[in-house]
Amino acid sequence: MVDITKFLERHPKVKYGAFNPVKISQLRGKIPTILVEFLENEGRAIFGGMFRTVLPESYHEILIDWGLPGSDCYVIMTSVFGNLIYFYNDGLYGLNPNTGIYGAFMDSGDPEVDFSVMMNNHLVMDLILNSDFMFPLFEKYQGILRKPNENEVYALRPSIPEGGSPESSEMEVVDLAKHLSILAQLYDNRAIEE
Repeated sequence: MVDITKFLERHPKVKYGAFNPVKISQLRGKIPTILVEFLENEGRAIFGGMFRTVLPESYHEILIDWGLPGSDCYVIMTSVFGNLIYFYNDGLYGLNPNTGIYGAFMDSGDPEVDFSVMMNNHLVMDLILNSDFMFPLFEKYQGILRKPNENEVYALRPSIPEGGSPESSEMEVVDLAKHLSILAQLYDNRAIEE
């Protein structure tokens, strides 16, 4: 198992339970062993109130809504802003539904290296976290809004494609799947590659 100490120091884990072992075993051979072990070991968890582990099956249709090859993508984590972190074609990718942009975190061809760099570098750096304008809003609204449950996210109202902005929009808690579907429609069902 890859050491994710830096990630856990920055985003302490609260574990809610284990994933169904049958569903975990169905991932073997579809995604790298390191990702299966991560989901198996961490279980259903939220990290630092910001990132959550998930099973991929619930996200195939959502990614298809975004014009991405959903059945070939395996979401392993989401953020409380609806960002999806997924494995596709030997690399780790992220979709930011608030901006409609997706791209590779790492795609070196070595899943262990990619996972380690993503977890311990990308997801802990203030520069990266603050580049997602939602992170400063997360800090602003913490303690004001209730925390989203496993199937909810923080959303801007109005959203960016509806003319909103981090400066002018309010934040609210909404259903994750519905929110991502609405944003996909507002972006004409096409994510833009970064």
